[in-house]
Amino acid sequence: MLVHCGDIVFSGRNYTEKTLIKKYKDFNAWLAEQPHRVKLVIAGNHDGYLAHVGKDNAKRLLSACTYLQDEEVRVDGWASFFGTPSSVGTSKNSAFQGKTLPLDRIPSTTDVLLIHQTVPNRDLERYLRSSSVRVVISGHLHCEYGIHRLPGIRATVVTASTLDGKYRPLNPPIVFDLKRVN
Repeated sequence: MLVHCGDIVFSGRNYTEKTLIKKYKDFNAWLAEQPHRVKLVIAGNHDGYLAHVGKDNAKRLLSACTYLQDEEVRVDGWASFFGTPSSVGTSKNSAFQGKTLPLDRIPSTTDVLLIHQTVPNRDLERYLRSSSVRVVISGHLHCEYGIHRLPGIRATVVTASTLDGKYRPLNPPIVFDLKRVN
């Protein structure tokens, strides 16, 4: 996988339970080799193993990064990232899926929202219209890959799935600068 140099790398993993611990350990080893100062990871609906073992064990398994599960991290004292593995749906791969998103848990100070659920989603769009979030990064709907500006939504919406709509790893990484706001 091509990874650009930078300060922060984000990844949303999507492993099936068949691959389990070895894949997560391999992914953690790969993360440890990356040059980025900050490595943020959220799970997704294929990460049944992480849902099963719970947040604390997932953090231990993915020790080379900051694993976010419905929580916030502040980077360099100025940028706030909130990460959630949540998505809406009824897929057979249903880890972290439900009928609603945990939008009420997102702090009002969040600059970047890392969420497995992609826009379009009516509740997420409604939330974004009234929030101060500057960037939303997601990956659930692979066919929505790219950077989007949506009417009435201040945030830049990034769907950064590596896999295309046919689950082939063809999409390149998306790189952007987050400007400091004082």
